[in-house]
Amino acid sequence: MRIQPQQKPSSIRLTPFLLLIVLAAIGYGVYLFSANFEGEPPVIRASIGTAWNPCRETTVHIVDRKSGIRRVQIVVSQQGRDIPLFDKLFEKDVPKTLDLPIKVDLRKHRISDGAAVLRITARDKSWRGWFHGNKSDAVFNTVIDTKAPRINVLTRFHNVYLGGAGLVIYQLSKACPEHGVLVGDRFFPGISGMFKNPLTMAALIAVDHKAGAGTEMAVTATDEAGNSAKASFPYHILRKSFRRETITITDAFLQQKMPEFQIDPSLGENWTPLEKFTHINQQQRETDNRKLGEIAKTSAPSMQWDGTPFLRLPNAAPKAGFGDHRIYLYKGRVIDEQAHMGVDLASVQQSPVPAAHSGVVVECGTFGIYGNTVIIDHGLGLFSMYAHLSTISVKPGQTVRKADIIGNTGMSGLAAGDHLHFAMILRDQFINPIEWWDESWIQNNITGKIQDIRSLEK
Repeated sequence: MRIQPQQKPSSIRLTPFLLLIVLAAIGYGVYLFSANFEGEPPVIRASIGTAWNPCRETTVHIVDRKSGIRRVQIVVSQQGRDIPLFDKLFEKDVPKTLDLPIKVDLRKHRISDGAAVLRITARDKSWRGWFHGNKSDAVFNTVIDTKAPRINVLTRFHNVYLGGAGLVIYQLSKACPEHGVLVGDRFFPGISGMFKNPLTMAALIAVDHKAGAGTEMAVTATDEAGNSAKASFPYHILRKSFRRETITITDAFLQQKMPEFQIDPSLGENWTPLEKFTHINQQQRETDNRKLGEIAKTSAPSMQWDGTPFLRLPNAAPKAGFGDHRIYLYKGRVIDEQAHMGVDLASVQQSPVPAAHSGVVVECGTFGIYGNTVIIDHGLGLFSMYAHLSTISVKPGQTVRKADIIGNTGMSGLAAGDHLHFAMILRDQFINPIEWWDESWIQNNITGKIQDIRSLEK
């Protein structure tokens, strides 16, 4: 008798398929478990400092990119009271990111100026914590401050020439991280530490040589909580005329000077010497002056000079003045116009150049159209600049005293002959050097004001 092989039930033949389903179900379960049991709490960011004005809108940023934000609570605690400002549960349309603008009605919530604690709590949609989600707390110990600072301008007169400088001394009612003097759209920060009262500030200011008669001046201050104040003061902008000067550019000058300058090939090739000069006199000048402004943004927070007049290059004749309007001609045709923002002084060739006053060398070396250049920081945002030198005898970071030799005159850069281009800069603005050579001007406008305020503190 022949025995037939026993056939396996069809259910057994489907085992691999069932196994695949089981594995997929397990995989999905693991994915679902890991996704819903993720352990990363929400991230909370808010710009709440040591002082805070809740009347000004503040934005709270909350992010949870995994399971999403489930609940947000914001509470202020003051004088033993917990004051809810915001409480919301997101059951549908759970957000991944949230920007909450917070602006508080102090009277409604009975919140007053003074110490307070702001607590921001956020929970996500995770199943952790018995389905309560991961929790984040951001706690800010702060002082509620809704009062703007008061500004008292102490100096009584402020007569500033176009292109000139001056000093404003003022007192704040409280510490402010930002304060200074606005002159038009330029800001000159105030400096502390010059007087016994730490809230008495001094700011050197400047008026652009092209400023209009309606240029406004005011002291501004912003405290830690963002409260701002503005105070006017008496001032008078004195008119000053500037010369017009015609400079003829010759082929000999172009052949002598243009090889010293390199032009980016991407700007153009096969430029004529005249085209190269025009580019350098415009774009390179603008680049160099912008770089000077960046350098002059960082200055010693105290006067590095003793209040005596700045030195002028000895035995030198003036060849060009501050603010001169220069018209450049080539074969009788106007090719460019620029303002001369310094004083050109000529003595014998390669004359020793003294430091105009004490300070720290912040820059020395080749500097575009200015050639070999030295820049000295005299503190409070005031700098002196020595350009077109033939040699430099100082190094960056070196402290120099008044009359120390820093180099020799020359004709490096865009100079046609041996001379010193001497300039002074206040923050990012060129100012008239002649004022700083004048003992009477310094006494009336700078040191005398400082002495008057110090005498009142005795």
